Amino acid sequence: MQSLLQKGLKFIRLVINQISTRRTNEYKMRRTKFASAYKKNQIKDNVILYEAYMGRGMVCNPYAIFRFLMEKKEEKEYQHIWCIEDLEDNKTILSEYANYNNVHFVKRDSNEYIEALTTARYLINNSTFPTYFTKKEEQVYINTWHGIPLKTLGYDLPRGNIEVSNTLRNFMMADYLLSSNDFLTDIYRISYKLDGIYKGKIIEEGYPRNDSFYQVNRLSIIEKMKRAGVKIEDNKEIILYAPTWKGKDFGNPELGLEEYFHFIKEVEEKVDTNKYQVLVKPHQVVYQFIKDSNQVTDQFVPAILDTNEVLSIVDILVSDYSSIFFDYLVSDRPVLFYVPDLDDYKEYRGIYFEADQFPGPASKELTDITKWINNIERVKDTYCQQYSKVKEKYCCYDDGFVTKRVCDVIFSKNKKKKEYRVISDCSNEKKKLFLYASDLRMNGITQSFISLLNLIDYNKFDVTVMIMNSRLEDRIERALNLNKNVRVLYRNSTYNALLGEDIRKEIVLKIGIKSVIGKMLMPKKMFEREYRRCFGDCTFDYSIDFTGYSSFFAMFMVHFKNTKKYIWLHNDLKSDCYRTVNGKRTLERTLKVVFSTYPYFDKLVACSKAVMELNKSSLGNEKINDKFTYVRNSLCYERILESMEKAEFVEVNGEEFYCKKEVAAEGQCIEKTLIQAPREDEINFVTMARLSPEKNQENLIKAFAKLHEKKKNIKLFILGDGPLKENLEQTIAECEVEGSVILTGNLTYPFPLIKKCDCFILPSNYEGQPMVLLEARVLEIPMVISNFYTAKDSFIENGQYVIKTSVDGIYKGMNGFIEGKVPNYHFEPLEYNQEVYKEFERLFEE
Repeated sequence: MQSLLQKGLKFIRLVINQISTRRTNEYKMRRTKFASAYKKNQIKDNVILYEAYMGRGMVCNPYAIFRFLMEKKEEKEYQHIWCIEDLEDNKTILSEYANYNNVHFVKRDSNEYIEALTTARYLINNSTFPTYFTKKEEQVYINTWHGIPLKTLGYDLPRGNIEVSNTLRNFMMADYLLSSNDFLTDIYRISYKLDGIYKGKIIEEGYPRNDSFYQVNRLSIIEKMKRAGVKIEDNKEIILYAPTWKGKDFGNPELGLEEYFHFIKEVEEKVDTNKYQVLVKPHQVVYQFIKDSNQVTDQFVPAILDTNEVLSIVDILVSDYSSIFFDYLVSDRPVLFYVPDLDDYKEYRGIYFEADQFPGPASKELTDITKWINNIERVKDTYCQQYSKVKEKYCCYDDGFVTKRVCDVIFSKNKKKKEYRVISDCSNEKKKLFLYASDLRMNGITQSFISLLNLIDYNKFDVTVMIMNSRLEDRIERALNLNKNVRVLYRNSTYNALLGEDIRKEIVLKIGIKSVIGKMLMPKKMFEREYRRCFGDCTFDYSIDFTGYSSFFAMFMVHFKNTKKYIWLHNDLKSDCYRTVNGKRTLERTLKVVFSTYPYFDKLVACSKAVMELNKSSLGNEKINDKFTYVRNSLCYERILESMEKAEFVEVNGEEFYCKKEVAAEGQCIEKTLIQAPREDEINFVTMARLSPEKNQENLIKAFAKLHEKKKNIKLFILGDGPLKENLEQTIAECEVEGSVILTGNLTYPFPLIKKCDCFILPSNYEGQPMVLLEARVLEIPMVISNFYTAKDSFIENGQYVIKTSVDGIYKGMNGFIEGKVPNYHFEPLEYNQEVYKEFERLFEE
């Protein structure tokens, strides 16, 4: 009765908590609203939702498509809804459509926006919809993108693995991607790694927005600019300065107001202002930051104006790395490149073209720009051939009818429509693998995962990896440095759920799906919806939960359709399940839920043969016994060898110290700690593992203390961190071996320190196939290993001294090294990896 009452109270608390977090968390409430609208709303065939630059205004390719459809008599039945972030800022533009019954405006993230997002048949965007957006099967999503890139994009970015996440998610959901040329098509397919996975179509017919150059009404555009607050003189030629955004973080650009004013001042002083007027157009994202600044003058072109309409009346364009200049080539008017930070920009961002390939002169000096303006005809003659060459390559389809061709492909009901350049097959013959890798925290699972990625034959396999977001710099660095052949999906957002679904999910993640109640409560639709949110229409041949410890992700992967599902078993999981840390079984609930998902996986892949046998014995039943198999951990030995040169040792007062660098979250600060290095006149034992009960470090310290009583010139280095740190510090104090037992914490480059030691010891009570043993073997350091059940998978002939896990057993092993009983050996890591990879490929043999 007591237990039933407690469970009832827990359930009530769960419900209250879910309700209260939604009321106080706007982000979660929005996701709940979207889930509700997604479920109840029906698609309306005649509704089109447009969005440009996250709701900046009626601009770019979506605007060109909108204007075209508004002018066609046969398309009058459409209802057009525009997403606008700032309705007040756009009021002069919106007023043009005040009397139109079929044009409506919604504020981004509002209830009306979510309603439109879940009812519109057609969704047109030049950037990305929010992270909660999930396309329905009946919807048609057209992503037009917003420029031909001069600066690097996608996975070509230095931080592409992290920054590309929502863009790639949107691309994977898109039914159509618009491309202006084969170069941009390759950006989609190669730089965004859509080849092999994208199920939609790429329409390579030019950019709709460039049609405006063939439909110029100068006076109308000038009038629109005036209404938006731009001071413009009808009789003067326009010099427009339009640089791209600068900085390493798109959400926090360098604003550069001083640069704009400096440009205006210098140019106006040195050119004929009776002939020319100078305007500046900040990048869309920059304008969003500066628009309310008192410094913004009437020479600034606001982001709410369509760039290509403005460009169509510009006489000289000055830019830098912005894609704006590609569009401007359609005008046949001169473009100049002011690139004062060229070297720095290439280093932190990267560009696809060198300055000598630009269709106009480039300089770091503003005085050169003014000279060229004053001699603009000579500049045009000098760069005539280069200009034509670039225009022919990148604007080859721009003829004033691009929008018509694009709309024919997407909207036309005529089945005999003309054959346009539509790329409908981005597939390949490779097997498509999906792997979940958690957050790449520093442990053996992560090292095994990274080394596996470096072994995979990418001629056979197309590999997608999902990793969880993290603010910790070491985990971010590992995410950025994954094998370049891998398509990384950085999970920086989460699922949409109704209140009831969220409560059921929480219950299921506590009780699992082994029971009838668990199966009944499973929020199946929520997980299926989450698959579409993450992957759109993309599918995988094989899906792998490589971590094996996440109850949510194991449950999520159960709902992956049309894929073989594998989950990795990295340890003696029953022992892990009942492991006690500071009086608590921290993994029991999570692992029991994971165990309940095993019947839904096709293979349970252990990290060694002995680990497979052990888990099959302790967890097996008639539903899963035939699913057990194994692939040993692979080894990234190159990383170990490379790290030997990266560790920093310093000498202080004749003593050598290892220099440990502490990096705070987001890399905000670095501190250095000196750790006494192993001395040649001492015998140095070393171990590396998480500070956790199963690693048996307490017995190791006690055994060392016993040996230290007899032999003073010995030291023990314990590398790693974990929940038992304080307990181990207390044990060290009680055993009176402070200064002789050194807890180093986690080290970025541990192997140089290990190499300086004399003997590696692993006293664990249980393990999977410990990565640390494989890594230490690369250094060929003598080894003492405890006789845990799966240790035999890590043995090599005459390559270790085996001990018991007791204090006396560990003491015997350490003393055995001193007495010369621990053998030396030779280890071939390349040969080992080749054998392991054969095991991996056998997983996918039919």
